[in-house]
Amino acid sequence: MEQNVDRSFRLQFRREILLFLLPVRNVQMLLDTLVRILYLILKKLARQFLLLLQKLGMFLELMWQQLIKFLQVTVM
Repeated sequence: MEQNVDRSFRLQFRREILLFLLPVRNVQMLLDTLVRILYLILKKLARQFLLLLQKLGMFLELMWQQLIKFLQVTVM
């Protein structure tokens, strides 16, 4: 089943790229299209990276609070 989802995603991605490439008539248009595709990919990666950093920050804050509680208990 996971392979079907993977395959479906790849086919959808190919379809989207082909839709971008349909109006291409010359090299400049091709370069503009490729830059647009790269921009969309980088935008998605940046969003995912920011979410990951946010989760990491929440995790570190939780660990810091646990460390403070642990030190308070051991000192007393």
